[in-house]
Amino acid sequence: MPRPSKTSQELSHLRSTWEEMAEAELIHGGFIRVVIRPMARRGVFHVTFEFERPDTPVGVGEYKANTKFQYPNGSDTLFIPWLWKESLRFGEYLDAADVELKAPQGIEG
Repeated sequence: MPRPSKTSQELSHLRSTWEEMAEAELIHGGFIRVVIRPMARRGVFHVTFEFERPDTPVGVGEYKANTKFQYPNGSDTLFIPWLWKESLRFGEYLDAADVELKAPQGIEG
């Protein structure tokens, strides 16, 4: 069986990235946005994962979370596999944030 082409490998990582984000949106009830902006240094990008849950309870304020990364960053990973890895990390970050959000907030008495 021949090795998959680089294009099919990239598409596979891109689909996996999409699936991770779609699953996180479903689990956490919000929307993920990925913002990619060039930095002042040539060939370097600032990548931000943003999450917003618009239907938070009244009086709590909107629930938002974000993380920021720089690419390239010293690893020799290609961009799309790197993006997939960071989408996994962002999903874990949202899981942890939800645990904190749902934890009991002290007892008033």
